[in-house]
Amino acid sequence: MIFKIDKKIIRLNEEDLRKDLSYFKEKLKDYEYISFIKGKCKINKFRDYLLTRALSLTNKDISCCDYSAYSEPMGEYLIFMSLRNLRHAKKEEFNKMVDLNQIAVKRDYFLRNLDKFRKTLSGKEIEFINEKNTAFIEIPLVSIELDNPKINTINKLNKLSIEKSFQFNFAVELYSLKARNRLFTSPYLYKILLWAMIHRNWFIIKYLLEKSNMTS
Repeated sequence: MIFKIDKKIIRLNEEDLRKDLSYFKEKLKDYEYISFIKGKCKINKFRDYLLTRALSLTNKDISCCDYSAYSEPMGEYLIFMSLRNLRHAKKEEFNKMVDLNQIAVKRDYFLRNLDKFRKTLSGKEIEFINEKNTAFIEIPLVSIELDNPKINTINKLNKLSIEKSFQFNFAVELYSLKARNRLFTSPYLYKILLWAMIHRNWFIIKYLLEKSNMTS
């Protein structure tokens, strides 16, 4: 199914990406830009507008926003800052973290690179984003559930890359609880520890151990 946003942008989902080139040449002829929706995600109502504005103003082929990671019990517990990650982590690590829901592209770029977009359906990393061809919007306009490859990538990042690439919303909540002398009486600390262990979010455990003065 294809979702029409306005006369300039069209949103494609996973079913659309399985179509052939002739299908897209006909369906996309009246649109300049393309955005995507894949898997479980929550999209800010301004995402497509801001991504297309970035494309229009910079004349680059791709625009990319940040995203927040969420889970049902924890809410939005971190923000992935794409441009900072690209600059401070290894490119292969960035490729594993970036998500199709973050980006919009020009129609012609999409048609020339259709196979690359199709491969993301089978878990292929997004390798085509760089500072030269991409306009970055440093605002989280999408919320996604992190899959195992992304969690494993964060677990392997060094301390500097983690500090430069992520905003830990769960830490803000913990500091707030500490300031109100409720850190150990609130279930939040225990909930996040249990959740992190069950889902192997070791980077959260590591972060809490490094910030152990939070609980002292």
